[in-house]
Amino acid sequence: LLIVAVTAGSPAAAAGLLVGDLVLEFDGVTIASPEDLLDALAGDRVEKPAVVRVLRGGAEQSLTVTVGERPS
Repeated sequence: LLIVAVTAGSPAAAAGLLVGDLVLEFDGVTIASPEDLLDALAGDRVEKPAVVRVLRGGAEQSLTVTVGERPS
């Protein structure tokens, strides 16, 4: 899943995710589509940390993000 925007002040920004990062895994779950990410975020995850594995500039990196509430 290619990141095309990161909102300033968001949990993604705080974790260091950047536009152009390719999300490979979210907390051990392979991410191949936006639906995969939504499924991985389902449940009681707010304020809980998760490891996000991304491909950036040809190298894999692991970042820790604290999940926030989804805007309504």
